[in-house]
Amino acid sequence: MYATYAAAASSTRWPSVDRLRPRNERLFRKGKKLVTSYRPSRLSFALADGEFFSGTDTYLVHGHSSICPLESLLAIINSKAIEYWLRGRSKVKGSVIELTGDSIEKIPIPSVNASESARLAKLAEACSAAAKKNNTASLTVLESEINEIVYRLFNLTPEEIRLIESALNT
Repeated sequence: MYATYAAAASSTRWPSVDRLRPRNERLFRKGKKLVTSYRPSRLSFALADGEFFSGTDTYLVHGHSSICPLESLLAIINSKAIEYWLRGRSKVKGSVIELTGDSIEKIPIPSVNASESARLAKLAEACSAAAKKNNTASLTVLESEINEIVYRLFNLTPEEIRLIESALNT
């Protein structure tokens, strides 16, 4: 199945990934960035626009992405397909995934056309709104739609999708 990811993944380089530690202040001040914890129990990147400071181990994906807009990238990397991929290539301690800058940069990202990118960005925004309202029913539906799109972008078979779903629903 990992060959399927590689075949569908874009060969374009990821945007810059930085681990939160004392660095150039501009990384934390302006612009959109994706943020995730060093050790999430569930893969959960978030979009931060503007200043973002953290006192914990955090990764930032920032800058212009030639792959797709960060909003679309957010939907893709929070999908079950990517969580499954990361769990197979990162240290996992119980339910916690230990991320590294290297593992984040190696996440396969499928080629996405403008229409798919816009749809994924809209879904990511809707997920954020549902999460803020603690609307788990809507969030579940929206995440399922994102997962279906990402599965299709990676050309995954029904058998591969069942494997991912069963592995992550335990």
